[in-house]
Amino acid sequence: MKIFLIIFAFISSAVAAIVFNMQLLQEIKQENVSKKELVNIADRVHENLSLMRAITKEADIQDLHKFQLQSDSLLQEIKDRPLISDAFKQDYSKLYTIVNQTALAIQKKHPDLFQKRIRIKEQAETFDKKLKSIGLPELKTSWHEMQKLYHQFMREPYAEVFKSYQLKRDQIKLIITELYLDDPDEAQLFSFLDQHNEVLSAFYLVYNDVGLAHICELKPLIYSLKEKLQFNKIIFNETSAL
Repeated sequence: MKIFLIIFAFISSAVAAIVFNMQLLQEIKQENVSKKELVNIADRVHENLSLMRAITKEADIQDLHKFQLQSDSLLQEIKDRPLISDAFKQDYSKLYTIVNQTALAIQKKHPDLFQKRIRIKEQAETFDKKLKSIGLPELKTSWHEMQKLYHQFMREPYAEVFKSYQLKRDQIKLIITELYLDDPDEAQLFSFLDQHNEVLSAFYLVYNDVGLAHICELKPLIYSLKEKLQFNKIIFNETSAL
């Protein structure tokens, strides 16, 4: 009986070891497949462009170190590829410099900007419902115009757009003041508007530090790089070891 139990335990241990090794090999295989998916320059550039957008438009700097390492690697590889045009190399280098400066400005002055931006997105629905319950068309229209100016600035960060946004915010606060709402309701609305303004003001300060003219170059640079990737697929889809 004891011999049987010993043999059974030995077999069970062996089976468990085999299963563990098969799972380990499967995980390694999946990891290698993931790496292979990004061994060509085109895929790696596209991934890096996504990181660039997250940094500059969402203030998401949690992957900043990854972005910097990946950019350094790509810049070196692009430099060593004679078939890649000088225009692509120059555009990519310029884009990296602008994005990296933006990331460092966020990290230094507004490291919590990403969380604040998420917070106002979550609170916007409650604010909308509150305005609907008030039922004043002028207030609702002014709020929509303020939102449009916010998004316009994020697309086209001009000082004039930012000033128009702040004037619209002040106009909304004046309308609310003239409604003579209960103090808690008024305070809630004002708090949201102040937080909304705080987020865009932080973006404005960061962009201003980098240079509004440089930030305005982000979109055309990205479009230019994507266009070059699209029309030179053979060159950029060539695989290489990471």
